Amino acid sequence: MLIDDTTTMPEQHTLTPTGVTLRWDNVQLEVDIPATDENGTMKKRILKGITGTASPGELLVIMGPLGAGKSILLDCLANHNTNYSGNVTINGQSWTDEMSKLSAYVLQDDLFYTTLTVKEHLQFQAELRMGKGCTSKERETRMVKVIANLGLVKCQDTMIGMEMPEEFLVENVNA
Repeated sequence: MLIDDTTTMPEQHTLTPTGVTLRWDNVQLEVDIPATDENGTMKKRILKGITGTASPGELLVIMGPLGAGKSILLDCLANHNTNYSGNVTINGQSWTDEMSKLSAYVLQDDLFYTTLTVKEHLQFQAELRMGKGCTSKERETRMVKVIANLGLVKCQDTMIGMEMPEEFLVENVNA
């Protein structure tokens, strides 16, 4: 299938990326950790009263130092971890199973294969994530839609690439 700037795909869900507002209020999460001087466990608060909004057409950045709880917050917002207290809504509605089908994020440990193009990587991810329950045509249609929605049409055939180690840079090579 040829993908260009004019490619449009029919909507398959009632919630679309252009109209979804994610809101979270007073999200808190405690976990059990081993006690330092006993055999039991103690509670450790990982998230404390986190509130925010991700609105259509806006860029949201969640930043913080290592261990600050960024990935844990994303797990709660994507409903991958349901052990939190507080309220997470999409367009003012409480979370449903249908909404879970539409939510995803790239884990910080996920790999990008540097020998693949953007399009090839998304095809590979579609194969892994959509599985045998979808036809090849459905996976391709979804991949085309993602490329268009993310504005990746012009770079879809670009290699993802990798950062070169300093020792491979031309100015560091001794003649």
